Amino acid sequence: MAGWKFEKKKRAQKAREPMQESFFTNASIADDTQALIREGAQNTQDANSDFAGPARIVVTLGNSQDEASSFIEEELWHHIEAEGNGLDSPPDRNEICRCLVFEDFNTSGLTGDIAASDPEDGNCFYFFMRAEGHSGQQEGKRGRHGIGKFVFPKLSRIRTFFTLTIRSDDSEELIAGQSIMRSHKVDDIQYTPDGWWGEFESDGFQMPVNGSKIAKKFRKAFNLTRNSGQNGLSIIVPYIPHDVSINTLSEHCIAEFFQPILNDQLVVELRDLDTGVTINLDAESLYADYTSLLTSDSCSRLSPYIELGNKVVTDDFDLSVDLNPTAEGFAPSWSHDMIDAEQASVLTSMLRQPGRVVRVKVPIYIRHKGSNESELSEYWMYLSRDREERSFRPWFVREGIRITEDKVPYVNGLICLALIQRGALATMIGDSENPAHTEWEKNAVKFRNKYDWGPSTIDFVRRGFTNFLKLLDENDAELDDIILADIFSIEVPTDHEGDRVEPNPIPDVDAGDDVVDPETVETDDWTPSERFYELRKVTGGFSLRGSKNELRSSRRYKVRVAYDLVGATKAKVLKTYHRNDFNLETKQNLEEVSVDGVSTAELHANEIIFEADSKDFKVVVKGFDENRDLLVDVSSEVVS
Repeated sequence: MAGWKFEKKKRAQKAREPMQESFFTNASIADDTQALIREGAQNTQDANSDFAGPARIVVTLGNSQDEASSFIEEELWHHIEAEGNGLDSPPDRNEICRCLVFEDFNTSGLTGDIAASDPEDGNCFYFFMRAEGHSGQQEGKRGRHGIGKFVFPKLSRIRTFFTLTIRSDDSEELIAGQSIMRSHKVDDIQYTPDGWWGEFESDGFQMPVNGSKIAKKFRKAFNLTRNSGQNGLSIIVPYIPHDVSINTLSEHCIAEFFQPILNDQLVVELRDLDTGVTINLDAESLYADYTSLLTSDSCSRLSPYIELGNKVVTDDFDLSVDLNPTAEGFAPSWSHDMIDAEQASVLTSMLRQPGRVVRVKVPIYIRHKGSNESELSEYWMYLSRDREERSFRPWFVREGIRITEDKVPYVNGLICLALIQRGALATMIGDSENPAHTEWEKNAVKFRNKYDWGPSTIDFVRRGFTNFLKLLDENDAELDDIILADIFSIEVPTDHEGDRVEPNPIPDVDAGDDVVDPETVETDDWTPSERFYELRKVTGGFSLRGSKNELRSSRRYKVRVAYDLVGATKAKVLKTYHRNDFNLETKQNLEEVSVDGVSTAELHANEIIFEADSKDFKVVVKGFDENRDLLVDVSSEVVS
């Protein structure tokens, strides 16, 4: 007979407190519903991989029916009411049970041997219901850690969930339940954290219930939409917090999975039985209705990415460029060999025009430790100029999952979206992700020491937009005879020990004593936006003047100058300027230092700061040692 059973703690067993909750509490996960939507939709997309057409998710909010008391019964209440069980705000027995039901369709369900007590490849039932911290996901799947399913009981105030699955391999309908509390006592008997609803063999082994006898009652009790014969998985989360709303769920679905929804890979239906509201999110309705479904703040934050994402899936871009692959057999590095000057000039011109969309294919070699062969993979970068010139953090989507990655530098004036589709790079990136799939970690257990140049590859992708834009700027600078304008150095790759790697060939970068850690390098927000100056080489120095376009407002300019150091970063070059080289203020070792057409000007040893109200300004500095390379760094901002 089916019912609840908690395992009594044996004398030899350790006291165990489930730690999965800590993996889903970070700055990138706003609340438990966001974690649930992220994990649930990720599992749904994986379970859809062998089916034609999009995966479909139905999420229902509503009160359980009277029949639910047959499943949330006396035995479970003893443990809900026990002291020390870890429940923060447990309900009392008279409280109405409000539930969240997460159902997926056009999916495989929990397939595999339900009686298996040891892991078996492809046994989805085992890994979902019986394993903890152990994933059965194969390469090419989105999940990795085997703890994501904890998001379902985590949302429950009684840390409990039920499942009803109809399996694609044998069409069996199975029902089971679990509760994951802390070790606790009931009537002075110590119990382990785990409870199970189902049928039990003579040795206490838990088995799911064949749903053919009680399926109708179960569906009615928890407001399921799944009918007999519809493959997939229904997960019921009872006693959810009172503040869980259909609007919050809708916002999380749009923010996290707008790309697969727009790409017609995922369809979501949200239902609130209390209010009668239903929200449908598919490729057409999401793009048409998202502004009315989001709060004003969320709409302002998300709309640039959704607008760009819609252009991505409709192939509505103005220019597509394939970069040359990174050098095979070396740590990946952004180098001038990846793009020629003419391409860079066209891209730069395009990216200065608001609303234009550029697509860039970035090939990259991936190699496992101990292998002599590399696999050529790639990812796609999409860039579009923002009409309001705001700053944005680039978004990365790995196989339909948005990776928030707060270590990615902001980019001024450009909306940036990277898509990492199935392949060797996606597998590597997935191996490096934390359990919540929000960050890439170089020391992740499934990633560390698995790949040659693994950490350098993560940095190559993480800072891809920034370094790609630097390449554009440097190539554009060469075309305009600009000497080392704005950004001088390309980031030097490091191996997993943090030591400098020479990827051969890298123009103008030789071995040296300097070790560059990409995590600590200070990088300014930058984009090849409309230049408010022209920097040109003249005999023995440089000239700086206004651009062709008139200034729309007063701007403050900062010009910093130093002789180059081979292999050093821009920051180090400027920091190690020596006063005996030259002095802009006193004109020491210089022939000319002139600043004209400005409203205010300050001259320091290797720095000029001035404000200009119009484009009719000019700065000329001559007399530098022509046998030494010169770095000139220019930045400007609107005068507030």
